[in-house]
Amino acid sequence: MKRIVGIFLVLLIFSVLLSCDNQEQTYQYSGENVYGEWFFATVIEVGENSIIVEPYEDTVQRKTSDRISVSTKISEESFELPSLTENIDVVVCYTGGIAESYPAQITQTKYISRAFDFDVSTWPYTDSIDSIEYDVDKDGDIETVKLGFGPTSGLFTFVVSVWSENNEIEASGVYSFDHSNLSFLDDENDLYIKSVDQNDSTELHCIKVSVENGEIHLEENGESLDSIKWN
Repeated sequence: MKRIVGIFLVLLIFSVLLSCDNQEQTYQYSGENVYGEWFFATVIEVGENSIIVEPYEDTVQRKTSDRISVSTKISEESFELPSLTENIDVVVCYTGGIAESYPAQITQTKYISRAFDFDVSTWPYTDSIDSIEYDVDKDGDIETVKLGFGPTSGLFTFVVSVWSENNEIEASGVYSFDHSNLSFLDDENDLYIKSVDQNDSTELHCIKVSVENGEIHLEENGESLDSIKWN
């Protein structure tokens, strides 16, 4: 009897771990994008022209220093500096490296955004799942279509975004459904998101991706998947 119970517990734990692996949004908290290097951090102190932040432990920048002074003079004119207070989490994007001092210093700040305040143009995980070069709007030009984790914790969401060859955002949307193992599938005629059903790993889904009038449309078997309104 004990052996049967033991086997049952092992199987139960395995199934839970497998489910978590399918749903979990695994983030890396530092990296690079078209603007420069970025990392997640917590604001420790707010000054007149700078903030002092503590980089997340799982970042490259944390290896440089546990305190970094970041200039709040933003060099990317298209981005506005958000309201900054102590103990909030932010994403810092910069160029020019980090000056070795204590606190260490970042003087060439590209942008600062509130962590998990969703803006697809600065969202670090835009292409964290998959990306593909494809003429998704059928206009004769090849776009970059990106599939990434969405701006949530707990609820599984993902972002579909379309970028021009000049790396300008053309369309984007945040979506949620009970599938996993997302990836793009190109059948030469149409673009699809391929996924596995969470409740039945043998059941595959193919969600058609199209762009009409500057808006992304996802559709499966004639039924549209609406985007989530995210503010």
